[in-house]
Amino acid sequence: MDADKWQPKHNRSRIEIIADILRLLRLGNTGKTQITYYASLKQGQASKYIDKLIEAELLENAGEEMGLPSYRITKKGLAILSLIETLKEMLPADEQTEILHGSKIVEINLGRILISKGVAELARENKKFTAFLKESLDRHRKGDWGEMSDEVRRLNNLNLGINTRLFSSYESKGFPEIWITTEPDRSFSTIMLPDEDVTMEPREQFSELEGAKAGEIEETLESS
Repeated sequence: MDADKWQPKHNRSRIEIIADILRLLRLGNTGKTQITYYASLKQGQASKYIDKLIEAELLENAGEEMGLPSYRITKKGLAILSLIETLKEMLPADEQTEILHGSKIVEINLGRILISKGVAELARENKKFTAFLKESLDRHRKGDWGEMSDEVRRLNNLNLGINTRLFSSYESKGFPEIWITTEPDRSFSTIMLPDEDVTMEPREQFSELEGAKAGEIEETLESS
């Protein structure tokens, strides 16, 4: 293995991190320690990526080596890596992400889900609006930015793997437009109406939604 492949890597997108992990596993079975070092991740980050890649069937358990779990790349993982490398040669980073949006491996951590007062009031009045919120959250989580401009889409795609705020906008017939933002540290996301300034509202003013706290909206959405 080339020594320079083990140098620290910075400012990568999530797809680039996944590609680094898959490239390492393409060379043979390996464990979490090697993945952590090669992909320049923290132990906790490496564990999350490994779990996500196993869930997506890109990696699989390969027993133990020296008493520790090891992993191998699957045929699907090899195919995805080949696709990423082909796209990297052909397209800019934002268009690579657009094509890979349908894959589970590019889902975004939204953190706690908060809703504004206006959104909570509409959700209590109309269960179809609640379903629209859930659909919009799913789209945001998968990197579908809805009605945002091409420039905002490009910036969102470039910022998936770094600490920058993400924005999206969604419309549905019969309902007002909603905005969703995810904080730079991915600790929480907020659903609001365009004319609301949630930064000026105390958090405790966020309404309850069908008996759930605003930060627990996802549980309410699942039961609606």
